[in-house]
Amino acid sequence: MGTAEVLLQDGQACFNVPAKDAKRDPAARLQVIVVSDASKGSQGMDWSMNFDRVKGRAISSVRCFPYGQVPEDATSGPVPPLSDGKAYNVYLNVRASDPSDPTMGYSANFCVVGQGRDRRIKYLVVNPATGDLGRCE
Repeated sequence: MGTAEVLLQDGQACFNVPAKDAKRDPAARLQVIVVSDASKGSQGMDWSMNFDRVKGRAISSVRCFPYGQVPEDATSGPVPPLSDGKAYNVYLNVRASDPSDPTMGYSANFCVVGQGRDRRIKYLVVNPATGDLGRCE
């Protein structure tokens, strides 16, 4: 599992595969993006966007995929707003073009914090000893 890139674009979280991985395998295909409440694990799915399972979307095709914005070649469920200061997990299901590549996807824990010019993305790292995500401040 690789680490997903979470950016801030026009005040909204935006997701992608790190540039070095996209450059290494530009033919890799993004199939699904899932954003979940990090405190609930896979039971807390807030939003998902699905691309065609066969074709997918080339990971090198855009800089990032903004939360809740669904391109024509994708489908999505309802899009609840992301809450400031709440911990989320994003998972990008990616099919590598090289079958020997063991990377099956990319994930990151994050918060959107602050308002206006102070708005930013904060990455959260799980403490392996306690399982604690840290705080969204």
